Amino acid sequence: MTNQRLEQAALEAHPMSRRSTPHPGSGRRKEIDRNKVRDLTQAGHTAEQIAHTLECSTSSINQIRKQLGITHPRMLTPEKRAAIEEALSDGWSHAEISRTIGTTHETIERHFPGTAWTPAQRAEHIRTLRIGRSDHWGGQRTHRRAA
Repeated sequence: MTNQRLEQAALEAHPMSRRSTPHPGSGRRKEIDRNKVRDLTQAGHTAEQIAHTLECSTSSINQIRKQLGITHPRMLTPEKRAAIEEALSDGWSHAEISRTIGTTHETIERHFPGTAWTPAQRAEHIRTLRIGRSDHWGGQRTHRRAA
């Protein structure tokens, strides 16, 4: 295979790993629409996806994000933020929220400091779960042994 055919095969196999410049050898930078980068970032796109869409490098996208003051590309969307606020007001733990909404407990703690359960709340939750089970510690078993 020729180099061109190999590059084409690699691009088809891994479309997001395109690392070449938009105009190889031209020595001129491509103008990138900063508003488009901001909009795509806020829509939840990764740097690789934006770079592929705008036909530029991932590092260029990261530089533009930094210049625009977008420090963390995986920002909470307004919908996720509202869902987390509602779950916290309903008394959910950070672990339940992170599993259900699809974020990390670190992100929840960073955006909503001081909302984690206390050790006493965790212990009460565990006690409640154990009481609901038929074989909880210290309780009586509800099933009988066959004779």
